[in-house]
Amino acid sequence: MLSYQFDAPFVFAEVNSDVHKYKLNPQTGKTELLSVDTTYVGRKVVTKSIGGNNYEPMDITETYKYPEGSDKDKETMKKAERTNKLRMQDDDEQEIPQANVEMTLETPVEPVMIGHDFQMAVVFRNLSEDTRTIHGFLVGSTVYYTNIQRAQFKQESFDITLNPMETSRVEVVVLAQKYMPQLGCLSNLRFVVTAKSMENNQDMTAMQIVNLEGPELLFSIVVNGLSLFEQMSGPAQVNQEVFVKVEFTNPFPFSLRDVRMAMQGPNFMSYREKLYSEIATGASISWMESCVPTRSVKTMIYAVLDCSVLGNVQGNWAICIQA
Repeated sequence: MLSYQFDAPFVFAEVNSDVHKYKLNPQTGKTELLSVDTTYVGRKVVTKSIGGNNYEPMDITETYKYPEGSDKDKETMKKAERTNKLRMQDDDEQEIPQANVEMTLETPVEPVMIGHDFQMAVVFRNLSEDTRTIHGFLVGSTVYYTNIQRAQFKQESFDITLNPMETSRVEVVVLAQKYMPQLGCLSNLRFVVTAKSMENNQDMTAMQIVNLEGPELLFSIVVNGLSLFEQMSGPAQVNQEVFVKVEFTNPFPFSLRDVRMAMQGPNFMSYREKLYSEIATGASISWMESCVPTRSVKTMIYAVLDCSVLGNVQGNWAICIQA
């Protein structure tokens, strides 16, 4: 398949690319290869599950690639390098330096809500029998979904001494008051750490993305003045007026201005939009729209909320319309 032009090599690269990390020498302009990460790209490929109303994601990674590190994977990569000349020539001439110290960047396991503080850690592991003195520098930035930087919000340097075979952690606190002014309608934070072992001039680098989760939108469906949870006669009916209510509470210590909300339901409700000039701190809004379904269908209602300082607020609700 890789012999075909255009899409085949592109898709292969999208799920099999390696991440090469370099150090630039400002005096000579030359680069030095620090490390190669073969697992960062293509960890998981997902799609919508089969079935009109099954909204769980389906993992289809093995449809596009062999398991990472398997014999088939190694064989495929060698063939790709031969036929498509994927390997950079400069890299063939460089050897990756032997690591005496390993560095990893640990991000929160649990989801981080927009507007909340959280903690991270830079973890160092000394693999040598000698003491190592580490000087490090961390940069935090808000980024677009393409990983392009929008703005920096955090810079922090640190020094640590590692005894032989010791593992040590540098705790990093990320404050919402620092990243929120630079976040805008985005929801991704990128952290890059660079460090040097002073005794043997070993350079290290690590990067992680933290995806922030927005506050919830609450849904309720009302038929004949009763919520469907209270209605004993079952779901909504064709040709019967249905009200959809979406609620939101501002959890942030600042007002949201020029807020746009929208909702839509395929085969159920046409696109609707509503604007709010301001939602004060702690204030709640409730928006109700009506429609008369004309088809018997199982579908979803989707709603989104956004403004200049907040994005990634969305929700959905399943609804069944009976004949």
